Parts: sequence; C-alpha cells; structure tokens
Amino acid sequence: MLNLAEITVPAPSPSDETAEGLNPQQNEVANSNDKYAVVLAGAGTGKTKTAVSWVARKIRAGVRPSAIAMLTFTKKAAAEMLTRISQITGPQSGLFAGTFHSFAYRALRVNPHAFGFATNKISLLSPRDGLDVLEQELNNQDIQVTRRVRSEDLQIGDKADDEENEEGAPPPKKIRVLKNGKMSLQDIAAIISDALNRAASPGEALLQASGSSHLVDAYDGYVAFMLQHGMIDYDHLLTFFLAGLKSQPEMLEWLGSTYEYLLVDEVQDNNATQFEIVSLLPIPHKMLIGDIQQSIYRFRGAFPQGVLNFIDANPGCKEYRLERNYRSKQNILDIANHVVQTSDKALTLVAHRQGTGNIVESACYGPEHLADAMHRIVVDQAQASGEENVAILSWTLNSPALFFLEQSLKREGIQCRRVGGKGVLGAKEALDFCAFLRVAHNERDVLGMRRILLLMKGVGGKTANSLMREINACGAEPEKWRLADKARDTQMSLVRTSIALLRSKETSFEAGLKATLDSLRALYEQRYPEDWEEKLQKPKIIMNYCLAQGLTLEEAIEEFVLPKADPKDDGSPKVTISTIHSAKGLEWENVTLINMGDKEFGHSDTAEDELVRLMYVAITRAKNTLVMLRMGQKHRFLQEANV
Repeated sequence: MLNLAEITVPAPSPSDETAEGLNPQQNEVANSNDKYAVVLAGAGTGKTKTAVSWVARKIRAGVRPSAIAMLTFTKKAAAEMLTRISQITGPQSGLFAGTFHSFAYRALRVNPHAFGFATNKISLLSPRDGLDVLEQELNNQDIQVTRRVRSEDLQIGDKADDEENEEGAPPPKKIRVLKNGKMSLQDIAAIISDALNRAASPGEALLQASGSSHLVDAYDGYVAFMLQHGMIDYDHLLTFFLAGLKSQPEMLEWLGSTYEYLLVDEVQDNNATQFEIVSLLPIPHKMLIGDIQQSIYRFRGAFPQGVLNFIDANPGCKEYRLERNYRSKQNILDIANHVVQTSDKALTLVAHRQGTGNIVESACYGPEHLADAMHRIVVDQAQASGEENVAILSWTLNSPALFFLEQSLKREGIQCRRVGGKGVLGAKEALDFCAFLRVAHNERDVLGMRRILLLMKGVGGKTANSLMREINACGAEPEKWRLADKARDTQMSLVRTSIALLRSKETSFEAGLKATLDSLRALYEQRYPEDWEEKLQKPKIIMNYCLAQGLTLEEAIEEFVLPKADPKDDGSPKVTISTIHSAKGLEWENVTLINMGDKEFGHSDTAEDELVRLMYVAITRAKNTLVMLRMGQKHRFLQEANV
C-alpha cells in the first residue's frame, strides 16, 4: 500500500528564482525558441505568468508584436494576458490575443469569396438568429419544430427543457419528438454543434440521430443561406477556417507571412477541430501550454488526446514541465499526485509553500448528517478565514445535503453563491411540490393550481385552462373543487386532500406534506411511468427538510416560495458552493469536497480517465485545508493513499 506520509519531496528554495520571479522551470520556458513545444503546466504552477514572460521576452528580443498570436480559451483570459504583457513591455499594438473563433473570424474576413461567400464582407450570426434560419430551413423540408419542450408535450421517458441537465452530462444522442410530431429545435442545433466540435459531419450526425435525410437537406440549406448572405455562426467559424487551411493557398501564404510565433493556452480544453487547425497553421514556432490532467470538459468536446497527437506528429517537439505549485501544501498535493500517477504525461507537483495542510477524510451517515458536518465546518472556517475563503465543491449541486446546508447557513446569516447549477429549488419537481404549498397558502394562486393540473396525464396548456375554469366555477373553497371528467376528478381528489391537510389547523403539517408527496407520486406514476421515482427525489428532499426543521406552512412559504434579494448584487463576502467543473482555475484557503464515495463521485456514464481528472482538479483547488466527505465506501482512487 502506498503511504503518502512516507513520501518526502525536497522543498524548493526561493533563492533560485530570477529577478522577474520565475523559477528555473518557468525561466527555461520563457527563454525557449523551439519550433514545436508543449508545456505541461500543473495546477497552480504559474502557467499564465510563464506564458506572458515567453511573449514579453520575444518582444524584447525584437520580434514584431504583430507576428505573435496568442490563442486562449476565453476573452477574459486573452484580456488578462495582454494586460500583464503591457505591464512588462509597455503597450503593444498589433499583438493578437483572443479565442480561436476570433482568430478564425479575422482570417475569414481577409477574403470571404475564397470560402464560398457571395459577398465581400461577412458578419456574425447570433445564436437566436441562427435558430431562426435553421427553423426556416427545417420548415422548408416540411419538418415542424418547437423551441421549448415542455414535459406535458413529451413522449414517455424524455425530459423537458426545464429539467436541468447536470453539468458534465454528454450532449444529446437523439432528437426529442413531441406527441404532436414536432422535433426539438434545440436538440437539432446541439447535435450540429457537437459534430462540428468533433470535426465530424453534422449531416451524418443528424442522420444517425433521426434517420431522416430531410434533416440533412435542411442543414445543407442552412449552410447555403450563410454563404449567400455573408453570415456565419459561432460553431461554423472554425469549420470554415479549417476548410480554408486545407484548400486556400492564399490564406496559408497570408498567415505564414503575418505570424512567426503561436501560443495556445489551456490546450487541454481544445476540441478536435481546434487541434487540427493548430497542426495546419503555417506558423514557424508553436508553443502549446496546459495540463492534460485538468481536461474535464469532454462533454463540450475537449480532446486531451490532441496534445499527445501533436507531440507524436512533430518530431523534435520539446516537452517542458512546470511542477512547482504555488497554491497548496505538500500533503494536499501528494493526494493529487497519487490520483493521477498512472495517467499520460502526469506531473509530480511540489509545494513551494512550507508547512503541512489540514486534511480530513470522513464518512457521513445520510444527507442530514452530511449537511450538519458541512455546516459546522463552514461556520468554523468562515469565522477563522472569512466567508470568501471557503468553498464546497461537488460534481453535482442537486444534492439533498447541499440543500439542507444552504438553508441552515441562511439562518446563521451566512450568504452563499452557487456556481454551476440551479440546486434543488431550481428543479422542475421542486417547483411542482411548492405549487401545492402555494395553493394551500392562497387558494387564489391560479398559476400554482395550473402547474398542478399540468401534471395530470393527458393535460396540456389548453386543457389546463379549461380545467381552471371548471375549478373557478366551484368557488373559492378547495374542498369543493370538482372536475367533470371522472378520471381527472379522481386525480383531483388527491390534490384536494393534500391541500386540505396542508391548510388544516387540526392535523399536523407533517400529514399535509406526506399527503402532498403521495399526490405527486400518483401524478408522476401516470405521467412519467419510466422515471417517476427519480422525479420524486427532489420533492422528498424538501419534505424531509420541512420535517427536520419543524416548519409550518407559512414558514415553508417564506423559506421556499417568497422571492429573495439576489445575494450576488450586494458585494458582500460569500461562501462558494460550486460544481467542480465551474471551479476549475479557482482556489480557496479551505475546500470541502462532498459526494466523494466510490459510487457517489461523477456521472454513471463518465469515463474512468475523466473521473481521475475531475478528482485531481477538485483536490488542487485547496490551499491550506482539504476536507473530503462521503456517505458510502471510500473512493477507489483514494483507498491506497492512506488519507
């Protein structure tokens, strides 16, 4: 068994840094001038600082700023790099820093005719306008579509648009078809986008997803519209640019004469199309910088294998490693190193900061116990370090424990900011449960009642409006509400009972809550026969919270229904509750990871290598304190780590 306590890593000495603050590994990269280079930069190792220094030294050595292109993952990252370079060299005109898409747009505008455009100018097609054009082309093929898929319109087993997909879930593999025969426009657009990111054929992807050649014809019409009108959407920018690199010698000549140096940042997040673009760009010097172990966006098309392919395809490609970590204490890094030790191009992170971090790994016995443990941890850490230095990370925010935690912290006066998901209360099923509370609290809440009616099998928008008229004719007392249709009135009887018990002063609120859950179960069983049990989980969470806290109907309304001021607007310090995907690139003094059990961590269909990288990213967010909590068996990645 590997015992991390037995691993000794020599502490780096601050005296080996240059006057600019670069350590030997960083300085070697900054001074390099290779034809092809890959910089494997571990978490917290000063990747951006190193990249900026490389560019700044090129400019100081006499390279024209306009001969350097820096391709980044976001506009924000590009702006930060430009700012930091100007702080070293002074303002530099002509230096390009931007996303792949902005670089492609720049290249396409040089000669639009060469790419098949009918005009000598091209403009960007907004996502909304792009959907308008795609919908029109589908209609031209007699394909009817809808932009918003509601649960009442779906076939059995499909999910509505308002049923949140977890962050990290893969793109759709099929196109949802409604009961009226209409297709989901969002699904069609998502399949096209996913194919383009994978450098695959959108037409073939649509054919595979639907079996309809008419969808392929509609897509071809969409592309023809863009060419005819001099417009291009976000996803096709890279596809057209890649096609130009393969077929337009004039563009290759222009790029080759314009740029001498190419820097690609966060290269592990590039998709297959972007890697192919990098390989074809006729730029003499190419440096790719990133960390394969932090590639956690496969669901968005990230293709970490592209880094290895670039190394293999370019003999003499120089590899550099940045392994001195400026964020975490060594014993925290030891766990991260262990998790990825068998991965391709794994790095061994060495802490620059002296001392030992605080590490806790513990089992909890159910959501309430987990929430209580997190509550005590957060309160203690917030008092000691400040709320802004505390984070709770999970692969999903749809966790009963996180819901319990957020509510309990509110009572303590501790504000939270949620990043990467809606959480329990934002889910459709939670809103269904709260609709019962709303109507019990105010029998005139017609929107709450309409939401309940829409849960009945066979009830759509028009039918719900008709049923509302029947109910209104019965008067204001819920116990008198009747429906003419016997089958629907049988379902309505459950609703009447639930609302009566929720309102009753003679029975406990618990009886009303349990009756409401029973009503939802009956409605879900008929409406969603394949996954009603899954849909009932979030209502159960709310019910259990109400029971655990001993809430009344009025208190539950205040807790879950009344609108709250947006805590993001006041600028006060907040505890962060985030998905791991959204936490990448961030750091906190204190990090608590939850759902860290062997059967709790990640999606059921997440690949093993992706799980490894997800855990590595999570662990390396912590600077001083790392807490790992689970409700099941310790995760297999950690079992040998002797944590």
